[in-house]
Amino acid sequence: MAASETDKPSDESGTTHFGYQEVPVAEKQERVADVFRSVANRYDMMNDVMSL
Repeated sequence: MAASETDKPSDESGTTHFGYQEVPVAEKQERVADVFRSVANRYDMMNDVMSL
């Protein structure tokens, strides 16, 4: 399935996919931001270590 197809709301109720879950479209952006915030510090540290 093309990426553009997976980004579209899945039905008329205003839900979309987030991982293996159906979530309200309005919540998806915050959930994605939460994932990035949860890994940001470890990502930065790993990037620093790999740059040595």
